[in-house]
Amino acid sequence: MMKTSNEHDFTNPRWGHNLDILNWDTEAKTGRAACWVTPGLKEGDIVIVKSHRGSMRLAATNVKWQSNVGDMYIFDISLPENEQDPESRSDDEGSWVCKVRRNGGGTSILDVASTKEKAQALADEFNTQYQTDNYFIEPYNEALHAHSRNG
Repeated sequence: MMKTSNEHDFTNPRWGHNLDILNWDTEAKTGRAACWVTPGLKEGDIVIVKSHRGSMRLAATNVKWQSNVGDMYIFDISLPENEQDPESRSDDEGSWVCKVRRNGGGTSILDVASTKEKAQALADEFNTQYQTDNYFIEPYNEALHAHSRNG
């Protein structure tokens, strides 16, 4: 039977769902981290964290549950096997946008996501949190979103 790994997205941390990188070797792309998450982190799970180029996927190994804090885990992190170096990825890799409808008309972009599922999860999170239906997703359209004030 093949073991399946779960993904835990920590790019939008909140109480009870957060990750701290305790140390990171930029050359080896390995380090140690602690997280607070339910359901728990398991060996081989993927954690997604913010990086200076967007987000980074890291594999969790040597996972140790901390019995004094029921949702805390300390573990090693590294690039998953057979994955592209996140430092060499393009900054505009997203293909879906999460938006909010404004009361006075118009919309604002909240985030650009690499998958429809991630964009929808963010919209659902905000709609639940604010008990509304003003948050929605749509496909990324470069003609609509490729505006820069810096030339």
